[in-house]
Amino acid sequence: MFSPLAQLSATPEWVYLLGSIIIIGFFLMGGVWMGLQIWGRLKGEDAEPKHTPSIDAKISLAIDSSEARMSGHIGEARAQMKEANVRTTEKIDRIEHELHGRISGLRGELRADYKELEDKVTSAADRMQDTYTATVDRMSKLEADGQNTQRQAIATQQQLQRHIEKS
Repeated sequence: MFSPLAQLSATPEWVYLLGSIIIIGFFLMGGVWMGLQIWGRLKGEDAEPKHTPSIDAKISLAIDSSEARMSGHIGEARAQMKEANVRTTEKIDRIEHELHGRISGLRGELRADYKELEDKVTSAADRMQDTYTATVDRMSKLEADGQNTQRQAIATQQQLQRHIEKS
């Protein structure tokens, strides 16, 4: 039968001893390294090697590169906004030109329609004036004819009375 405890008891003692020495060595090396770090800081020396940039330098570099990227993005956004503004202005100018053309066309049509209507009204007014004048002339003629007829009737009546008086 196979069991881990049986396997553990079959391992020689020197393996345990070697493993313990290795583990204790790692702890000791870590402790020495931390002690050196603390000792260096207490003395005012930077525990980090001189060839690597400090955290402040790394942060400054990151900020500078970030600002450069943002400047690039901002410049690109400004260029896109200017381009969009130019396109919008061109569209507005084109629409304004089209509307001006349409308005001019509509004004021309309205002027033509107004002129046509004015001509029709003038023509109708002239016809009404002619009809009125003709009616007044005819009424004057009828009145004159009526007066002539009345005179003739009076003259005829007088002739009849004279004729009756003679007879």
